[in-house]
Amino acid sequence: MLKYSARQTTLLAPLVLWWACQRSRPHVETHQSPVAQTGGHDAAAPGPSLDTLARDAALKALLLQHPTARLALDRDNQNRWLDTLQKTDSTYHPYFAVGDLNGDGRVDLVVTLYDSSAAAKDHFVLYYVPGTERGFGPPQELGRTDWLANAGLFVDHGVLSVGEFYSDVSVTYHWDSLTHQLSRAPCDTVGPFTCLR
Repeated sequence: MLKYSARQTTLLAPLVLWWACQRSRPHVETHQSPVAQTGGHDAAAPGPSLDTLARDAALKALLLQHPTARLALDRDNQNRWLDTLQKTDSTYHPYFAVGDLNGDGRVDLVVTLYDSSAAAKDHFVLYYVPGTERGFGPPQELGRTDWLANAGLFVDHGVLSVGEFYSDVSVTYHWDSLTHQLSRAPCDTVGPFTCLR
């Protein structure tokens, strides 16, 4: 039996909810939280935790700012290696990541919205949502690009990488303590990876 530390369990819990959102149910254009879109909770199950409620409220607020957008889903990803990656790690979802990205000891979110409107030049919009004492802070837009149709999010040791699966093509974001924002790493500091501009 696998044992997880309290920190690992805290980081895995949002992914379980995200997985529930990926199930093959028809998309509902109500801008509801992921829990509400998946049909809510089982009557026998305990209610959502305060962390879940705070996360859902932050996502709902973000979606209200983007009336033509929804959370990007696994099915939006066109990379042929996604199925292979998910067979290796069944908890992985390309458009949602959690981790302490700013070093404050709280779980931060990185989410991707998909804007299907004809007016959208780039359909994928990447957001960083910092964890705070009272839930989540205001979102920071990290970028807009259709390249995310073939890529996914990865968090490792407080660094966010956005890259193609099983490839060295990526973009890296790190916490900038001077600007208090996630900043894209300059291309000359990403090591052996091919930096996308």
